[in-house]
Amino acid sequence: MPSFSARLLTVALLLMPATVAAAQSSREDLSEADRARVEAVTRPATDFSRPEPFELMQGGAGTTKRVSDANALSHPGENLVFEDEQRFLVGNGLFRKDWVTAPSSTIASDGLGPLFNARACQACHIKDGRGHAPLEPEGNATSLLVRLSVEPDAGQRERIEKGLQPAAPHPVLGFQLQDNAAAGLNPEGRIRIDYSEELVELAGGEIVALRRRPGFR
Repeated sequence: MPSFSARLLTVALLLMPATVAAAQSSREDLSEADRARVEAVTRPATDFSRPEPFELMQGGAGTTKRVSDANALSHPGENLVFEDEQRFLVGNGLFRKDWVTAPSSTIASDGLGPLFNARACQACHIKDGRGHAPLEPEGNATSLLVRLSVEPDAGQRERIEKGLQPAAPHPVLGFQLQDNAAAGLNPEGRIRIDYSEELVELAGGEIVALRRRPGFR
């Protein structure tokens, strides 16, 4: 069976003559008022002191109008049909699921490890958003991803330059540090971050304390 993309390309090629004709007709039928409206909507922003007039529905028909609290990133698109929303909910359930090491009585949730970063996707991607650095030097680094790499050899450098791989992985640890492990095993390592605190004066004269990782700007 052809892939979805191949089938989509076939349909697109079959419809191309009609699509081109429709697009040409649409451009010819576009009124000056419609043209001005499109240009106004797509014009780059120049004033960032207030919202743009068309920012209310930034995702088009997919923009959700549900609660805008800490769960704002956890809602499905508003334009999903019932079957797609069902798939979203099933996937979201797996995303939030806590996995355990085998053997376990919960056979539908086992298989974790032997090395891992967290028991659930949600533990790193908090509320379906981004993670954060630990608040203390040796604090909880569950949602902090630590990428690893070494100096590439000639073959790896060629693949990197061609965009075939992002970097040269560590020969033992790979691309990512796994700081948790199944019971009785040792993790690959632990993370410690030392911060330096700096006082910064804001434009309004207020003084705030910001933390910086030494060596980073």
